[in-house]
Amino acid sequence: YIYEVESPEIWYYPAKNKDVNKPAVMVIPGGAYRFLSITNEGISIAKWLNELGVDAFMLKHRLPNNYDGPCKQTVASSDAFRAIELIRYNSEKWNIDPNNVGVIGFSAGGHLASSISTKGLLGINKPDFTVLVYPVITMNIENKNNGSGTFNSLFGDNPDERIIENYSNEAEATKRLCVHDLTRKLKEKQKKENVSKVVIFTQEKVKNSASWIKNISQEIAIV
Repeated sequence: YIYEVESPEIWYYPAKNKDVNKPAVMVIPGGAYRFLSITNEGISIAKWLNELGVDAFMLKHRLPNNYDGPCKQTVASSDAFRAIELIRYNSEKWNIDPNNVGVIGFSAGGHLASSISTKGLLGINKPDFTVLVYPVITMNIENKNNGSGTFNSLFGDNPDERIIENYSNEAEATKRLCVHDLTRKLKEKQKKENVSKVVIFTQEKVKNSASWIKNISQEIAIV
């Protein structure tokens, strides 16, 4: 685990194939915004994507739990937005399709992935597709103990309810947010939180299909 990040980084894991205009996925590990679970939800996922012929980038972002004041809510998303911009800017050098850059996030990393997917600018710093795995989506002061401490890490002990609403990402969906569900828990969570459409990819289906993520941006509608 990583508990302190002074300078954000993206770790590049290129696939072995030499295809031109490959898709790319940025991986955001979870850790309740207190630490980064870089092994199980970062490096291993990047290597799995490589096996599918997809270039991967693991995001090592600054952790809100280590900050105070207004920047507490913005440090992680600022790092994620900038990372997407850098991947697209270098797409020609890395043989990546700039219009097929996605993100996969786990737990608090799922919250960060949904944040940039609902608040970013398409073609600049917004992913073309989004995969959320057991994400923290809703930020509700009445349920602030949910999400393994993610709420407190992001907002502190005495949060402003207006700020909380801005980071409850299911409320930011303007059209439809299609979530690729890799676990049954996520399916149940999305139903409870009233996300308008869920597209389900079971773990077995993902293992048996090397092409699903290559065509994913044509199958989903990002908000």
